[in-house]
Amino acid sequence: MSGKRYYWLKLHDDFFNSKRIKKMRRMAGGDTYTIIYLKLQLMAMKKDGVLTFSGLEPSFAEELALDLDEEVDDVRMTLAYLVSCGLAESNGDATLFFPYAVENVGSEGASAARVRAFRERQNTEALPEALHCNISVTERKRREEIEKRDREEIEKRDREEIEKREDARARDPFSAFAMNEDDQELTDALMTWLSEMSDTGKPLSPKDQGEILDKLRLEFPRAEWLPAIRRSAERKWRTVYPRKEDKKAAKMTEQQKAWSAPIPAEETERLIRLTKEMEERDE
Repeated sequence: MSGKRYYWLKLHDDFFNSKRIKKMRRMAGGDTYTIIYLKLQLMAMKKDGVLTFSGLEPSFAEELALDLDEEVDDVRMTLAYLVSCGLAESNGDATLFFPYAVENVGSEGASAARVRAFRERQNTEALPEALHCNISVTERKRREEIEKRDREEIEKRDREEIEKREDARARDPFSAFAMNEDDQELTDALMTWLSEMSDTGKPLSPKDQGEILDKLRLEFPRAEWLPAIRRSAERKWRTVYPRKEDKKAAKMTEQQKAWSAPIPAEETERLIRLTKEMEERDE
């Protein structure tokens, strides 16, 4: 029993005010996804924040669903969202890293826990005698207040640093795009696409996502964004393509433009000269 160790996951008081957690909770099934995220952190905190696919189930999501006692689709959607916004990092389809499971974990050995409990009892029992010590109760309280203030200052700096990293990771294109559009169907379609591509072992990188969004904005009307994304997710494409009907219409439009283009003046004069020459020869 001497090797036993206790772990705990620390949540900041503004955990549920984080933009990424708010966004996840507003998704269909978002409360379930939030619980799954916390469960994943509890699993990962004893393993330096890393979860590894053992191959017991056909996919990583199915294996985690078995461990967590959750639905596979819920786990798959949760993983896609977490990776897209930086709350988890994926190395292909075999490893997941949860950075905040490392930053917000605490632990101590069984012996350390016993020593701490013994000292707390000693302090409690010795409290009446403290009145007779050289250090007065007022002085002790003053020191405790200073220590508390120092702890609060350190915690504040840590939170600010974490928030900076969160803001940087929140710049992932798909996540930022979905937040700006405020379209639940569009968000779900993007998350599904990310999940499908992750399952193939070739996830969409932030660069891929940025290029896809640029193509949507430049080449597709707004009404075609959602169908195009769904087609790509269904066929596991790495970009978006217009429908065949749209391609034909665009080609016909180009042809019509070519046909309706005015003939240059030089060409007109040349044709007139040729016509006159042919008439003179016929005479």
